[in-house]
Amino acid sequence: MARTIRQIALTSLVLGVLLGAASVPVLAAPTSPAINTTITNVTDWVRGLLISLGILAFVIGAAFYIFDSTVGGQERGKSFMIAAVGGVMLGLLAGPIVTLAASLVGTG
Repeated sequence: MARTIRQIALTSLVLGVLLGAASVPVLAAPTSPAINTTITNVTDWVRGLLISLGILAFVIGAAFYIFDSTVGGQERGKSFMIAAVGGVMLGLLAGPIVTLAASLVGTG
């Protein structure tokens, strides 16, 4: 029983020291303004591309829905429009998603 308690205490101590050393901001990788600028430029480019393609897909889906008289064509139009709205939302959220990912890895 005493041996198990000592092992648990030692394991806790080692884990605490390792977590403490890993969370020290001095040991974090320095961020470069060039990296942040590049990430921002790529994010803006992807955002514009996703929003443009999303709007185009929505227009194509609306055309399928309006001009195709079959049930399958209307369903295809609905699915195009739903996917387009998802693409536009992803494009609008591209900046916050990249910012969140950068803050999780420590570059933001």
